[in-house]
Amino acid sequence: MTQLLDPNEELRLENLYSYGILDTEDEVAFTRIAEDTAFLLQVPSVMVSFMDRERQWFKACIQFSKDDAVRKETFCQYTILSNEPMVVENATTHPMFREHPAVLGDPFIRAYLGVSIISPEGFRIGTLCAVDYQPRTFSDWDRKALQGMARRTIEELQQRLLHNEYQQVLQASPTGFVVLDAQQKIISANPAAQQITGLSWTPGERFEWQGLTVDPQASALKPVYQAANQQGWFTVQHIPLAGNRNLLVLEDTTDQIQYQLYFQTQHVAGEAD
Repeated sequence: MTQLLDPNEELRLENLYSYGILDTEDEVAFTRIAEDTAFLLQVPSVMVSFMDRERQWFKACIQFSKDDAVRKETFCQYTILSNEPMVVENATTHPMFREHPAVLGDPFIRAYLGVSIISPEGFRIGTLCAVDYQPRTFSDWDRKALQGMARRTIEELQQRLLHNEYQQVLQASPTGFVVLDAQQKIISANPAAQQITGLSWTPGERFEWQGLTVDPQASALKPVYQAANQQGWFTVQHIPLAGNRNLLVLEDTTDQIQYQLYFQTQHVAGEAD
């Protein structure tokens, strides 16, 4: 079989790779898209996939167990060449697919409806397809519904990208961030949280305010806490989040407190003289 390529294949691949989605673990958001699509179209099999240079990689599947497939051997290599749905209602009589190995043999595809997953930049980076193992028709509603689910897929991909970028910023931030659930158990914390406080912030453990040590000498205007190693100071800002979660923002105030304490010491020494 001949592999079909997009006229802007290199730019398309660059756009695909920017999402960092290939070869990632299963994620609930994409699995739900596949499940909802199967329910909406009443088909036994659905695949959410992304088209690499020579393979079709499956992010989420219903009744399909492969991780990937050779691109040139797939139905979806045709789908990804167009913004319009590709419809095959009886593959055994379709001139393009009646001799296809997936029609003549396992998994014995009979009906196929596929649409491209199109990025905001206009590149067709993947496909969402519905497969039946009996011939069937696909209505205009079916086609529009599948296109809607493809748009939902790219929206989830965008949210995933933003979340990953946000996590990278948090990991590199000099400010400490700790997320607590409704029971005040630690959900996550960035490296700065431990560096600033000297505490471990282990996910799953309960956060106790009593575990923080207020330094009365440094707390002139607001509570200032001393690091567990007694080599620094920090403040804590409490921000309520959705779902009864809470965010603790930890700011390192060591330099300010050291200057404050030094000034106080000098002032007291001056009065003594």
